[in-house]
Amino acid sequence: TVVSTQSTGDGEQLAVRCADERFDMGTTLTVRNKRSGRTRFLCEVEATKYGQEFDVKENINAVLMSRSQNGTYSILDPDMTHKRKKFRAKLRTDAIPDECYVCLTAISDTMVFGAATNDEYCPYEINH
Repeated sequence: TVVSTQSTGDGEQLAVRCADERFDMGTTLTVRNKRSGRTRFLCEVEATKYGQEFDVKENINAVLMSRSQNGTYSILDPDMTHKRKKFRAKLRTDAIPDECYVCLTAISDTMVFGAATNDEYCPYEINH
């Protein structure tokens, strides 16, 4: 990102900001097992468009998946709820055979994707 500041003739300054990339997105996934048998999934996304903050709630979708050791994916929640700056899901995980969780995020109307894994409960290593 490049920021250029120039003075105008009346003493004001004008700032121009340019970014090398149209979008930049970072995704993290937190998994919290509850004693009740339900698991809470929190998928946090930070995004910028041309170096400026980007409205995640209105422009990004999140899907929660599990990954098996042979590399196949199962969709657990195709449309995670966005609340308080995070995408959220609550599920009973005792019936899910693969505890390797992935949050896939995508910016609407683009081919820009992000992904985050949570390896804490995964019995094997996921190559990122």
